[in-house]
Amino acid sequence: MEEAIKIEMHEGQRVRLKELVNELAVSENAFVKRVGLSPNYFFQFRKKGSLLTPSTLRKIKSAIGNLNEEWLRTGEGERSTDGNPIAFGSVEVKPKRRYQKRASSQQEQDGEVGAENVAAEPAQGAALSAEAVASARELGEAGLTTLVAKYQQIAFDLQRQNVDLQARIVELTEKALRQQDIINRLLQEKISNVEKSESVEQ
Repeated sequence: MEEAIKIEMHEGQRVRLKELVNELAVSENAFVKRVGLSPNYFFQFRKKGSLLTPSTLRKIKSAIGNLNEEWLRTGEGERSTDGNPIAFGSVEVKPKRRYQKRASSQQEQDGEVGAENVAAEPAQGAALSAEAVASARELGEAGLTTLVAKYQQIAFDLQRQNVDLQARIVELTEKALRQQDIINRLLQEKISNVEKSESVEQ
């Protein structure tokens, strides 16, 4: 494989891997721990410029059930295999229960009166009470769902900020290492020049 093609593929995989971590709203450390990779995987992956191995792809796919492995490897296709947001494992979405009005009794529609209507009144009262309880329960669940969604959004925002902060720390660390390499080379050249000068003077 030509070096230029390998570099291009690595850059694409690096960007898609970062997008994946951001969508999951977790830190890189939490991601590698959940997937089962080494703690310093991201640092080594960026430093060496290597490609995602089949073993690594299988581990990521195993941890994220609806991830399109081909998208992560080559960028082709959609990110998700089922059209849902990327998520660890499988998430079952349960439909909300909806309040349904009971139909009026056939006796009321026909306008019947007398003993049958009198006997039906307790049953109708019980039905109304059951409906009131179901309605109150649904309202309580809706309020709880809204509260949970609010705190989940707050947690998501905090996790995203943490991801961005950690990415910035990694970038600064890599920049510092590059600068240190430059300084070391300059010092080595300086020492070499001094030694040459001393050798000439002698």
